Amino acid sequence: MTPSQTPAADMLYPPSFTNQDARELLEAIQVLTHGKERRGGGRKVYPVVQSFAPFSGLRLPKKSAFRQVACRDISTSGISLIMPVKPESDQVVFALGKSPRLVYVTARVVHCDPCEDPRDGFVVGYRFVNKVNLPA
Repeated sequence: MTPSQTPAADMLYPPSFTNQDARELLEAIQVLTHGKERRGGGRKVYPVVQSFAPFSGLRLPKKSAFRQVACRDISTSGISLIMPVKPESDQVVFALGKSPRLVYVTARVVHCDPCEDPRDGFVVGYRFVNKVNLPA
């Protein structure tokens, strides 16, 4: 049985990351970036610490599984991070924004490149897939 065939699938796995989801995400981001556009192409410099957790694709992670990560930039379609090592999973759930207005989205790795100075780690780019609701 796939996640889309389970009774709770509609709640945990919406069909796609919609325009409304993108607007909500941008509203949450604007709180942290003060609404200033700093780059073209809809990307915003996003030097903020946020949280994410590995995602199996089947079960959403528990809130205790989330760890902090340094963000680099963000758009309505994805986010890039600076990480000390390559990601352990190609799918994650991000907790974005500022409590109590957190937005949870699943994402997939689209690129992983060494930083200019390899001692700084990797620039990892993620594409947002779905907005999700984590169980309380």
